[in-house]
Amino acid sequence: MTSIPTAGYFIDGARTNLEAKTAQDEMLEVLREELGGNAIAELTISSGSVTATQGLHSIDTESDAGDDYLDNIIQTNLDAGHLLLIRAEDAGRTINVRHSQGGAGEIITAEASTIVLDDTNKWILLVRKGTQWLEVFKSYRAVKGADITSASPLVIGPVGNYFDVVGAVDFAVMTVAADRWFMLHFDSALTITHGGSLALPNGRDIETAAGTELTCMSIGVNSVRVLSVSPPVTQPVFFEESSDITLVETDHGRTLHITDTATVTLPDAAAAGPGWTIRVMKYSAGVERPATIVPAGADTIELWADPGLTSILLFTSGDYLDLISTGSGWVASGEVIVKMSVILNAETQVVANTTNTVVEFDAVGADTHSGWEGVQPYHYEIPFSGYYLLNTVVIVDEGSSPHGWDVSIRRVVSGPSTEWIALTRNLMPGTGDEDNLSLLSMWNWLAKGEEVLVMVRQDSGGNLNIQGSTVRQEQTQFEIVRLG
Repeated sequence: MTSIPTAGYFIDGARTNLEAKTAQDEMLEVLREELGGNAIAELTISSGSVTATQGLHSIDTESDAGDDYLDNIIQTNLDAGHLLLIRAEDAGRTINVRHSQGGAGEIITAEASTIVLDDTNKWILLVRKGTQWLEVFKSYRAVKGADITSASPLVIGPVGNYFDVVGAVDFAVMTVAADRWFMLHFDSALTITHGGSLALPNGRDIETAAGTELTCMSIGVNSVRVLSVSPPVTQPVFFEESSDITLVETDHGRTLHITDTATVTLPDAAAAGPGWTIRVMKYSAGVERPATIVPAGADTIELWADPGLTSILLFTSGDYLDLISTGSGWVASGEVIVKMSVILNAETQVVANTTNTVVEFDAVGADTHSGWEGVQPYHYEIPFSGYYLLNTVVIVDEGSSPHGWDVSIRRVVSGPSTEWIALTRNLMPGTGDEDNLSLLSMWNWLAKGEEVLVMVRQDSGGNLNIQGSTVRQEQTQFEIVRLG
């Protein structure tokens, strides 16, 4: 091997011109021995060994055999610290670079396993340390390894960085050397379980399908992190259900259409983990069929201004909720029509003079949410906090005497006590048997659980009749709509 002149060699005043020229040639020779100093030179294996002469070599098999072992690289010509870059001379003749075979010039591979050079685009960079060559890194293009039969553990072959996984056996662990990047292509559906030495994105199991691909890194022996999944959603984004369904963790990110009366049970929020999300939408052509969303176990749902909900009803086609796990419960947002209307249909209700009378509606015009029924009859309980528009139309039969009467929309304060939140005063001259209409409309913030009702009071002029349907199809009615 050629040695670099010692420090201060050229500034020695006794140095002759010939000595200086010789030293300069030696420096040129050192440069030629380094990477890039010369064109690639071929070496042929002899009894498992080659003798390197520079920093860049191609290696060929002994007698052009189909494959051969490289166990030692003789160090005579390259000093400690030299870098050596090698590849196969011919892709048709495989070089098996074996780990720690003993003797001067033995090769120590990073993964303590044989490195297979079966392509001229595969390179290994080595550095000399003492009597050994240590692997610095290897450079492979994307090389397909042998197919892997699915099993638990899934065994990753030592050759290649792209593997087809065939079969449908679930697994939760891999067998692989440390510090490897590799990709897996799955030909079938199977389940990969997160946990322990196998870390999956977002800490969730993966349901593969034909064509699913994983990008993986082994951070230690048999310890793997899956860095990406392609495609990222392995189930259809949209799915329909017409009966009761319990959602599972792999439904994360999907949209569920409920097409018939059904109960949708959410997964356990802690098991799903923070950030788990799903959209549940109600769709049913023709007759409305309610869908009820319920959390699992002791979990609750927070919707709008209301925490602690144990169920939410979707009634109208197009109603939807986006539900997100907090890890200990659920937060929901979306669009849900919250509306109720009731009518006085077949009965005429008598209001005694100077008496507060609750209007007893006897038919439902529309009800988009259960839970409107209050503790007392004809009291209507607010299902969600928010701003509500309340409309009432009350039709009375006017007698021949003048009279006064009030219509009020009221809420329950405590027990039987109520207070009005909207009121109108009516004075009638008493011109005969005619129907008179009182219209009252307002909007107000109402809290979940509050009860509202319509009340009529006759102040003077004798008893009133609150009218049901007439030949003109006029009806006493009450409507409540949540605005937001």
